[in-house]
Amino acid sequence: MSESAIEIKCSHNPLAWMLFFVKPVAVINGEKHEITWNKPHSFPVSPGTHEIEAYFNYIMGPACKGNISVEVQEGQTTSVTYEAPIFMFSAGTMKQV
Repeated sequence: MSESAIEIKCSHNPLAWMLFFVKPVAVINGEKHEITWNKPHSFPVSPGTHEIEAYFNYIMGPACKGNISVEVQEGQTTSVTYEAPIFMFSAGTMKQV
């Protein structure tokens, strides 16, 4: 039996140069994972519905949060992207791809 997983890739506009100095955080079902920009990260999960949130820590704490709920099938990898907004106080965009 193959393992089910969620793959998350976080990105930002290169003009938002200050984000090169912070790391994004992916939260899967309440469990935080500090990851890196522009690289897919895979996390093993059980089949079913999972709540995912992504953000980065900025001056006042978590910024530009985005969230999505995804359904993961047995033996499948579900891919999700997070894109930080160009304006620091907007919400991030998350999509299932």
